[in-house]
Amino acid sequence: MGPGSSGNESSAGAGGAPATLGVQALALSACSGAAGSLGEVTSVEVSVQPADGSRAFTSRGSVSGSSVGIGGVPEGLDQTVSLTAFKGDQPRYFGRQYGVLVEKGRDNPVDVALSAYGGYSCPQAEATFTQRAFSTATPLGGRYFLLAGGFTESKVAGTVTTFEAGDASRDAFIYDSARGTLTKLAKLAENARGAHAAVFVAGSEKSQVVLVGGAKRLRFDSAATNGFGWGFDPADASKVVEVFEFTTGTNPALTGTFISPPDGLGLRAGRVLPTAISISGDGLVMVCGGGPWGGDEPSEYDECDVVDAPKATLLAASKNFPLRYRAGGAVAPYGDGEVTKLIYVGGSRNLGEGQVELYHASSSQRGGSGGSFNFPDNGFDSTEFVTFPTLTALGNGRFAMVGGLRRIDTGFEPPSAANAVLLTVTEDGPRTYVEDTPLPGLDVGRYFHTAAAPAGDRLVIAGGFSNGSALEPTASVRLIEIVKARSKDDPTVKTSYTGLVGPVSEADFVARGGVGAVLLDNDTLLLAGGISAAADLDGGAGTLEVYTPSNLLPVVLPVVTE
Repeated sequence: MGPGSSGNESSAGAGGAPATLGVQALALSACSGAAGSLGEVTSVEVSVQPADGSRAFTSRGSVSGSSVGIGGVPEGLDQTVSLTAFKGDQPRYFGRQYGVLVEKGRDNPVDVALSAYGGYSCPQAEATFTQRAFSTATPLGGRYFLLAGGFTESKVAGTVTTFEAGDASRDAFIYDSARGTLTKLAKLAENARGAHAAVFVAGSEKSQVVLVGGAKRLRFDSAATNGFGWGFDPADASKVVEVFEFTTGTNPALTGTFISPPDGLGLRAGRVLPTAISISGDGLVMVCGGGPWGGDEPSEYDECDVVDAPKATLLAASKNFPLRYRAGGAVAPYGDGEVTKLIYVGGSRNLGEGQVELYHASSSQRGGSGGSFNFPDNGFDSTEFVTFPTLTALGNGRFAMVGGLRRIDTGFEPPSAANAVLLTVTEDGPRTYVEDTPLPGLDVGRYFHTAAAPAGDRLVIAGGFSNGSALEPTASVRLIEIVKARSKDDPTVKTSYTGLVGPVSEADFVARGGVGAVLLDNDTLLLAGGISAAADLDGGAGTLEVYTPSNLLPVVLPVVTE
């Protein structure tokens, strides 16, 4: 489709002189094994949203092969291009790319990988990508993502299942979201681990991913009497820090390599499923928690570790002391300004106050001065302590805290659908307040699940385990719309969507937990690995899916159809 085509082309709007956009669309393979094809597509719609939020340019017409040409597109920087392919009046494929430069006098090529709208596509995975549980999936800026580690083997003895990180989990892969390809890195990581954490640190010349903690083995005991069968032997927990480094602005599969810190330099304690997050603009990453959950609170986890990513080392002095023991907790950044601010939630401990904790980073961290941990100024204490919830930023100071198991005196309660709240953080001068509102729409309790917020305000919750004492995964997927307006009289949340509709059914999602998941740069989700049962870790072909939520189309608004 090009200038003068039969499509209904809108005006260029106020975004600048008209230009031409050439979209190269690649349909990802279906999970049935069929190759991706646009042959069934009867029409396509392309929307271009200017960065200034002015009205969107849209044009609808036909696709020729894998190409879509559009004329009359407004010039501009940092524009969002979305493409929806239809069969009749039903959307079948969706693709999006942010940060597009459109200039007059050139073709302005854009690569868009199209995935099944409202369902799942399966990019071609290499044969060496085996089933792996509790791996990490990390954005590297733009179209590239690092998949690393995970458990690849399992053994069952009586009621105890042991998940092991074998040599295969030393493999690492780069996923290219624009082409839907997975490339194995030539160099292996030096350490086999699963249930670890990974954090991206951007640099002007070199960028890094810090891999910390994890374990060689993780166990699940179905006969555990405390209601939660997961655990680990401290001797299997990893203290080793490893850094993946690549040249900024290049394909990490071509320029990336693993760097290990000097011998003998490691974390204060082995940290399994820790929280790890950037605390400065110059490459410092703080690692907290990761200790045993459901029992004693070992003193070696009282202090967090700080990694200097550009130097691939650890700071000798951290001086960051959380107020509560948060094995199995979650963290996310909040607020604006030069000082990094974090909100911590959940974790394994006895009943009591301190479910939510706030952190302000230190501007003198490299000099040995740690940041400050405090409770909210309104004495917030209403959200129950849960272990292994997810904490997802929704914008405007709001966070969805979903899932996990509530800690009680005798152990853990079963996962509950009631474990879902919207937390709102409000700053008033030097004071910070936190409020919570029940979040409806979660149909089943879950943990070790996936949660993400495409476009910032459309919450996606998928999979996980629904029983703390058995490996019972769920195939349930929930999409919850978060209302942008906010006031004391408005609960700010509504359930707009409670299951999959459209061309595929919810059954297309393979029920599993422990998935390595990441929100891609096109608002779809990459889901890597995960398990439904111990037998899934048999060394066979790995599970790699792209899920496209069917509530993405309203993001590019308003649509002009003049």
